[in-house]
Amino acid sequence: PGSVFYWNGAPRVTNYVDSVSLIASLPASDFTIAGVYPVTVVNPSPGGGPARSKPRASVSRRGAA
Repeated sequence: PGSVFYWNGAPRVTNYVDSVSLIASLPASDFTIAGVYPVTVVNPSPGGGPARSKPRASVSRRGAA
């Protein structure tokens, strides 16, 4: 508990599930521009800090049919 999910450098509401899982709430505004965005999880002290892995999320916009 206490970990925070960051999308493109901005903290998002983060819910702890278990020792290996989090759920983050992302607003629709996070998906308005297509691109690749950095995703980071920061863990609380003691021994915390940014998680080692630096996953990235890709967002693509599809045209209306």
